[in-house]
Amino acid sequence: MPGIAVLAVRLGLRWAGLLSAKATELGDAVVVAVVWGAVIVNLTRQLVGARQPGDRLIAVSPALAARASSLAWIIATITGIGFVVSRTNSVIGASLAATVAANCVIALAYAAVFGLILSALGDDRAKDTDEQGSEAHDAPVRGAVVTLIALALTAAIVVTVGAVLGGFTTLAFLVANQVFWIGVLVALTYLVLRFADDALAELFRPGHRLAHFLTAVVNLGQPTVDQIGVVASAVIQVLVVLGAVSLALTPFGRNGDVVGARFAGASAIRLGSLVVSPRSMAIAVGCLLLGLGLVHIVDRWLARRFLPVTRWDAGVRNSVATGIRYLGIALVLLWALTAAGLGFGQIALIASALSVGIGFGLQQIVQNFVSGIILLIERPIKVGDLVNVGGIEGDVRNIRVRATEILQPDRTTLIVPNSDLITKPVQNKTLGDPRGRVQLALSIDAATDAARALELIAGVLHADAAVLADPAPSVYIDSLTPGGSVNFVAFAYVASPRDILRVRSALYLAAIMALINAGVRFVGAAGQVVIVEPGAGLRELTADFGERLTARAGGSVVASDPD
Repeated sequence: MPGIAVLAVRLGLRWAGLLSAKATELGDAVVVAVVWGAVIVNLTRQLVGARQPGDRLIAVSPALAARASSLAWIIATITGIGFVVSRTNSVIGASLAATVAANCVIALAYAAVFGLILSALGDDRAKDTDEQGSEAHDAPVRGAVVTLIALALTAAIVVTVGAVLGGFTTLAFLVANQVFWIGVLVALTYLVLRFADDALAELFRPGHRLAHFLTAVVNLGQPTVDQIGVVASAVIQVLVVLGAVSLALTPFGRNGDVVGARFAGASAIRLGSLVVSPRSMAIAVGCLLLGLGLVHIVDRWLARRFLPVTRWDAGVRNSVATGIRYLGIALVLLWALTAAGLGFGQIALIASALSVGIGFGLQQIVQNFVSGIILLIERPIKVGDLVNVGGIEGDVRNIRVRATEILQPDRTTLIVPNSDLITKPVQNKTLGDPRGRVQLALSIDAATDAARALELIAGVLHADAAVLADPAPSVYIDSLTPGGSVNFVAFAYVASPRDILRVRSALYLAAIMALINAGVRFVGAAGQVVIVEPGAGLRELTADFGERLTARAGGSVVASDPD
């Protein structure tokens, strides 16, 4: 609104014919200065200066929020006046001495503003430390950002004051201007990023008109709509950041080209057809760091935003994230090598040299790496599966480049090389059909109770809520013993192999109680049964000591001969 008001006054004066050509240029400078000041004041108010804490986009202490408004007005006034003064000197053709003096005063005023901002940040943190003993309201990320801002402002003060004292007033003026310009760009970029993310989240949320149109008319599923919203938000945010970076570099003009040309003329080292120079190495390192940073950002975005809105299981999400990470790292390495000046022929030569090293000492590492790629593509084993490797059972927690982590029931982690999972037998209990089978083995004393025991055990299996109805549980007579006991075997299915031990224990207890309550004697319920085969002198021995032997055995003596 202040910018519109000043622009209206300037247009009125121009239409009335009261402004000359130079006065029109000065009027344009005043309009720009007023708009600039209004942007600074309102940005500060929206980001940190709102009266209510919930209205601030950045969490700050109440003391800093109260002080931010006055600082914003000071910054807007000084920078606006500095811009108008510099444009006035340019329009009226001021002398060199006047221009230098004006630049010196403006640069020192900007440095004083930097000092005020530093003082506000320092006083705020000191006050919080004295009152609370620690910076309780400062999150680690916010503390790092404040430290970075303080370092940047300190460096700007040193450079500005040093350039003024050294006679480089134009340099001091440019550096001070650039600090304010980048600061406003960062604040605007943050505001636009927040707005874009919130706006797209609102547009693609379930129930919104756009989301309803995509689901009802275009026939897309809600997870697909959520994915479109996340991807659109990421694309817009990338474009906004690229635009902000381009605007931040604009004021330097061709100065960066001149510095780059001088840096490129530094001494270089020739290795055959390869030229290694400080410039090429710096570019390669910069491309490598930038690429790895982008890969890390994309990986975090996939893990936090895109993959959670899909209907894929944990194994598919892990395979997609790991595959994209590997592909990104490979592309970044190729980009860094080409930025260093290596052609495809030279890259192939390096690959040949690496193959020799692989043949001598890196076979196992490469084998495990390739095996890991095969595991991610074929997915015979994925994150979350219950596997048995060499008699050790556990859940697959992570599939890395070299090895796979398996979490065992005792909460220890087993590290298995990926090649072992490819070349050796591995039992995957949750691949395909994730259900588990529970097996029970029970025995009763008398064959006359077989039908009743069969019915009781089957009832126990059908009554347990953890037992699946399809496939239905079943009970069979497994075998008969010489002493007349009947051995039963029962099978039941549960939803997961991880439930087998718990359900089996519960079924055993329920079956035992059912047999006891029904009066069915099962083996072990009345003591130990000793079976003695007949032989020479057996009848006389059993006739004399049968009772004592029975009492000592705690059960009964059974002989094949009725006598």
